Amino acid sequence: MSTEDLRVEDLSVSDDLEMDEVPQLVEPLAKVPLTVLTGYLGAGKSTLLDYILKEQHGRRIAVIMNEFGDTTDIESKAISVQSDEAMVEEWLELNNGCLCCSVRDTGLLAIINLMEKKGRFDQIMLETTGLADPAPIIESFWNEPALNLEVGLDAVVAVVDAAGIEKQLQEPRPDGSYNEAQRQVATADVILLNKVDLVQPEDLDRIEAALRSINSTALIHRTTRSSIDLSLILDLNIYASPSIPIRPETLAPFVQPDDKAAQCAGCQSGDSSHSHTHSTSSSSAHANDISSLTIPLPVLPSVENGSAFYRVVSRLIWDSKLPSTSTSSSDEPLSLDLLRTKGFLRTQDGQSYILQGVRDIFDISPVPPATVAAEEREVKPKLVLIGRGIKGREGEIARRFEEGLRMALEEDEREGGADGEGDKDMAE
Repeated sequence: MSTEDLRVEDLSVSDDLEMDEVPQLVEPLAKVPLTVLTGYLGAGKSTLLDYILKEQHGRRIAVIMNEFGDTTDIESKAISVQSDEAMVEEWLELNNGCLCCSVRDTGLLAIINLMEKKGRFDQIMLETTGLADPAPIIESFWNEPALNLEVGLDAVVAVVDAAGIEKQLQEPRPDGSYNEAQRQVATADVILLNKVDLVQPEDLDRIEAALRSINSTALIHRTTRSSIDLSLILDLNIYASPSIPIRPETLAPFVQPDDKAAQCAGCQSGDSSHSHTHSTSSSSAHANDISSLTIPLPVLPSVENGSAFYRVVSRLIWDSKLPSTSTSSSDEPLSLDLLRTKGFLRTQDGQSYILQGVRDIFDISPVPPATVAAEEREVKPKLVLIGRGIKGREGEIARRFEEGLRMALEEDEREGGADGEGDKDMAE
């Protein structure tokens, strides 16, 4: 029986059971967090993995590597695991408590097989190939219910070579599509700007600005030899898995002291009737016209499926278009090529939500109650778009989205008012 089939009378309490003795609902089991590690060959992924697999850092991490190759010189016991598809992974049990697996095909099947060893690790790190697009992995967590039951996507970490990333971002594709570096930077939640010791300090600011012009909400850490405190890339819960607190670092990209939305009384009061056009996008001559745009949002009545916000944002993400909001024949729909969508949302009941979108798939999850309230209050509701078709049209895109949202909210208010009048007539 599904939860939808349950009726109130099915949940009645026995006469012999006092109301204060009603058992509490069981909390959902915590998912094992998974971090996706991506980056070009030579960027420094292997160095980071080498540290994770060999050093005594106190974490039990299961690492699924693209291949062992010469990445490590670990001597340990191998375990063979064979799936129904006759795909074999080589498992290594390491002295520091970690597990390591070499994957020759798809990492998703390796994750499913890995869960047979649940209890022997606390986290999973999945390495992609240097030319891999991490987007399909993210999408699989929304499309594969069996995988999503036990594993929760934690973050996508991209390692980039400070000395070579600008050139990689500019490499053209014959078909004009996004190249691999652009996809990796745009999709990342955390970027390790590695090998900074090989670049002049004055150049680093320009390079970081180019990265932020593509992905304004990514956490960027400058590193040498991929050396970093693992707490900065693990346990971030960027995709808002239930029962796991979201750390302040996760919300930090949404906190912008100079955010013009903070100066807008309409946004602060949750007034959905006002309209304004202010964006926080930045542009770069690099990266083949990819840029990001931040659109301030009001406090919303609801973000559930069917709500005004859901209808407007789903049309934007699914159709990659913003429809005209006027009757002018010159006001044609705006076409966008979105790689990534992020958002921090707040509803009038005080609940906050995280929106994560990759290409034409998105998910809206409530911020877990355990999240530090003080950090959450500093975050202004906003929507971040990453892709092509944004640069030079930031104001127009923001205006159309805001007007479309305002019209949808007003439509819901009218329908709600009409329903209320009908209920009143029936009561009389």
